[in-house]
Amino acid sequence: LEERLARAAKLKEEGTALLRVGDHSAAVERYALALGAFCYLRCTDPAWRRHGLRDDAIEEVDERPAGGSPLRERADSLLLGSYKNLSLCYLGMAAAARSGDTGGDASSCCRHCISACDAALELQPGCAKMLYRRARARVGASAGEAAADEAIRDLREATRKAPEDRAVRALLAR
Repeated sequence: LEERLARAAKLKEEGTALLRVGDHSAAVERYALALGAFCYLRCTDPAWRRHGLRDDAIEEVDERPAGGSPLRERADSLLLGSYKNLSLCYLGMAAAARSGDTGGDASSCCRHCISACDAALELQPGCAKMLYRRARARVGASAGEAAADEAIRDLREATRKAPEDRAVRALLAR
């Protein structure tokens, strides 16, 4: 597990370096590989090549160390940081898609951002930064009233957690 954690940490560091220079797509790949060191999907059908992949034959595997151990704390910290940075990458990719800088789909990037924020919030409930990013992504993914209501709920909770955060208050005011 130590070796796996070290490899995942190196991948996360590579992702962070790529994020800093604005290479969001490459950063996403590194973060996904880092996350895959402990959490991944596995096909349970040995004959899937003949039958094709089916949702009922896919299981989620979580190979993090036992809860409460120092290794588990390090693994969770690595996963949390990776999910937080993934959310930032996806917001950047959505902005680039909206501005026409890439051929990507802004709505799809926003949905991926929401998923990354959800995963981060499972590890760190109430994290104001993740609530804020999820709210931004909700607004970007859909122009619907339900998405706006969910974004407002996220922003209100983020305001309770970080009342001094100007970005949260500014988005809530819109």
